[in-house]
Amino acid sequence: MSAERQSQQGALTSRPLIGLTLMLDLPERDTHLPRFGMNRAYFDAIRRAGGVPVSLVPGDADEMSLYVGDEAPLALDGICLAAGGDLHPSYFGREMHPKCDEPEPERDAMEMTLLRLLRDSSVPIFAICRGIQVLNAAWGGTIIQDIAAERPDALRHDYMKGTPRDFIAHDVRVAPGTLLHEILGTTELGVNSIHHQAVDAAGEGLIVSAVSPDGTIEGLEPADRSRFLVAVQFHPEDLPQNERMQHLFTAFVDAAAAYHREKHA
Repeated sequence: MSAERQSQQGALTSRPLIGLTLMLDLPERDTHLPRFGMNRAYFDAIRRAGGVPVSLVPGDADEMSLYVGDEAPLALDGICLAAGGDLHPSYFGREMHPKCDEPEPERDAMEMTLLRLLRDSSVPIFAICRGIQVLNAAWGGTIIQDIAAERPDALRHDYMKGTPRDFIAHDVRVAPGTLLHEILGTTELGVNSIHHQAVDAAGEGLIVSAVSPDGTIEGLEPADRSRFLVAVQFHPEDLPQNERMQHLFTAFVDAAAAYHREKHA
């Protein structure tokens, strides 16, 4: 192997490996067979921040043990829980609401297994949109299955069709003293909004780090600040020109790099 090739490999192996959860992309108008995927914006944001994205594919939840744990052969340095469809309400002890979308059982099982493995670890986690909801359910919290139906006085949050993903829909208030506040450097931030579900009651050990003007929970993190765990309801990956939003990915990947160095010390 040439010295140049060795240098390239050394630079790559020093970057933290970030697991990114995928979803099932169902056929639309018979243009393709079912396939797994995720919006490119997540991969781009992770790479810009210095990480190497690694796809986590639904199908066999037991495979997640390959990626998390001291003895895991494919151990990752951070996990990004990405957006997607609705989590099955059985995971937070509810019957399915008529407005709840058809769940994706394989992804639900994969992510809940992954979070069970992550619960007592120090692997950094960044959860986005669906991610904040799945994480909250895994920590024992509950989910509003349709904001418009269950909170009729709430703002509109479901700018999902016909609106650019970088459309700033409303502000959020960020709680002072939280990790989210430390990363963003502000107590108020305009965000995009591409969801019809939201966190209801926060899970065990989690505190609310941000809310929208109608009180909808927009951020969660651990009360004890014992690890890097940031969960947001909005979509920072779709706002690459917004420096504060990109700080979220930088802080996440930096935490994963620190975890990587400690693990290999």
